[in-house]
Amino acid sequence: MQVSPIHNSNQNFGMSLKINPNVKNELSKQSVEYLRSVKKVGEDVKEVKLFDVILDGSLTPQVKKVGDPKSIDYFAELKEEEPYLGKYCYTAIDDTDISGFFNPTSPNIFRDLYKTKADQRYQEFKKLDALHQAAELSKMLETQELAKKAKKGQDDLAKIKQMQEQQELENKKASMIGELLRKFKTIF
Repeated sequence: MQVSPIHNSNQNFGMSLKINPNVKNELSKQSVEYLRSVKKVGEDVKEVKLFDVILDGSLTPQVKKVGDPKSIDYFAELKEEEPYLGKYCYTAIDDTDISGFFNPTSPNIFRDLYKTKADQRYQEFKKLDALHQAAELSKMLETQELAKKAKKGQDDLAKIKQMQEQQELENKKASMIGELLRKFKTIF
């Protein structure tokens, strides 16, 4: 019998911070404080299971959904949204100008999770460096995703309960009809 070694290409399976080995040279140019910060982010997001913080190609972090190779970069999407926050909006749809409103002052995810405290939480978020922002975003995305799954589960349970109640009502009606026919059945 021959035993072959197992070569695991991803030794950090299950860890939410993913660092491509190709950024080793870039990391070597950074300060010890930065490297400590990267380590802290890795420890900070270790419980996040649905979204990864990725350092790949450069030291600009990405946040992507776990197990989805075609996942968008949620961090880049957030950064693209930021310049338009709180600004006057001008839109044209089918040659019709629609304008006269302002964009919100905080990104969608902040408004979804924090409601009335969205602006305050967003201001705190902006004070963080990019890597810590990406880590915080991954945690927020997971919270949002878990809330959606919980809501869907509750909705599914409500539908099941409604179907069960409907079935019980139908069974009760059938029983009542059977009883009525047993007691009062007359052949014409």
